[in-house]
Amino acid sequence: HISVAFRESLKGVLMEVRMLRTLFRCRFLWRRWEELDFLLCNQVLPAMLQGTASWGALAFGEFLLVVLHYKIWRHFLDNRIVGDELDRFSRKYGHLHKVEMD
Repeated sequence: HISVAFRESLKGVLMEVRMLRTLFRCRFLWRRWEELDFLLCNQVLPAMLQGTASWGALAFGEFLLVVLHYKIWRHFLDNRIVGDELDRFSRKYGHLHKVEMD
């Protein structure tokens, strides 16, 4: 069969791979993976979380400033309009006086 012939032709390579696996116990790759895992979990992820928290705090503060600016602008605009309206009505209806009921 083809599978038997294939196995026989790859037997030497498979024996070398088995010998390398038993000699190194796959530690030559595992050490590099542990370094990457340590780097990601202990340095990169905390830095990303700190950056996210900083940007979130900055966005919240900016939102509060925008709301405060709008409220102050609206207050001054409303006061100016009310003052203009009072001046206009007092000029137009200034001759009328409040009638007091006894």
